[in-house]
Parts: sequence; C-alpha cells; structure tokens
Amino acid sequence: MAVVEALVGRLGLGRLDGESIKVEQAPSATATATGGRAVNDSRNVEWSATIGWRVITYRAAGISISFQIEPMVSGSDLVYVPDADTWKRLAPTAYRDRRAEVLGRLKGVRWNRSLKWEDAAAGFTDGRVIPGSLESTKGGAEFEAKNLFAPGCELTFEQARELWILIARRFAQGVRGKVTIFADTLIPNSVFKEIELPDLRANPQATLEFR
Repeated sequence: MAVVEALVGRLGLGRLDGESIKVEQAPSATATATGGRAVNDSRNVEWSATIGWRVITYRAAGISISFQIEPMVSGSDLVYVPDADTWKRLAPTAYRDRRAEVLGRLKGVRWNRSLKWEDAAAGFTDGRVIPGSLESTKGGAEFEAKNLFAPGCELTFEQARELWILIARRFAQGVRGKVTIFADTLIPNSVFKEIELPDLRANPQATLEFR
C-alpha cells in the first residue's frame, strides 16, 4: 500500500479518500471513459485510439466505436468485441465491413496494458462517462487524465492496475444508496467481483440489488 501511495504522490494525483456518491447502477458494468494517445496509420490515413480503465475507443473520419474492457485482478484484462454477426448488425455503416482492419489497428498499438480480445454477442459501448460511476468522480477523472495505459507511460502495467484497484476500492467503500448488480457482471478474477463487490457488501451505506 505504501508503494501505491508513493506512486499516487509522484503522479501528482489528489488524495483518494472515498467520495460519497449516490449511484443507481452497477459501478463496473457500464462505466466508461477514455484516456488519450493519437496514432497514425502507415498509409497516412488518420485515425486515433484511446484507452481508459473500462473502455477502448477507435476513431476515424469523425466516427468512433468503443469496446468495453473488463479489468482483471491478475493476467490480461478482457476486451469484449462484438462477434462477426453482431458487428455487421450494430457497427456504424463506415465500419460495417472493416472489423478485421479496426481490430488489427487496435491490437497493433503498444498499450501499457496486457489485453485479451474476446468475441461476444454483446454490442459496442457508447464510450460516455456515466454519472455516478467511478470515472465520473474527481479521483477517477484525474486517473483517466493521466493515461496510465497509453504507450510510453512511466509506470508498468502492473503498477497502473494497482493504482486503479486502489481507487476502485475507495469508491466502493464510499458509495451511498442503491447499487444494481447484474449477474453477468460477476466475472471470476475480475476487479469488480473480487475487489469491488466485497467492499460494496461491507459498506453499510450501500444497498445492493442483484438481478
């Protein structure tokens, strides 16, 4: 813990004492935000990709698509990618036939993060920060702004993940009100199931509703 706190100080981040925030949705299932790192295609077609705690976003020609990330306690974090059929149905017209191209570009970025890309029947996420989520708090916004998972970050992936787990715990400990938790968000080894959920259960100010 002392090492983590030292990293917080070195990065110039504020104190991470739990912020009391009333939430009406599961804090880990849909929360999204982005960090920043622009990259260019070798064919000089401009595009960019950004990564945050729970989302990775691809942008080109003014159109963006975002994919949900499931942060894990250990090993690679999971990126949920719409399977081929779902992609065809839900992707913006500009990207409908470019699944392999988009994924190839995203996988080719040297993120400061170990990612495992998994096909899923679920669609894209909208990439917005949801009110009441971790990323909507002052501490969460400060962490996102530091782009800890972007290429070139001075921290290792493990250090960056440890910092995020710290703030996720503080968030869960400070939540007030009803938190709705969906069964499909309880992924083994995920930060939500193994770290945040136990702290939510122990938080006397939080009322958990499982669906």
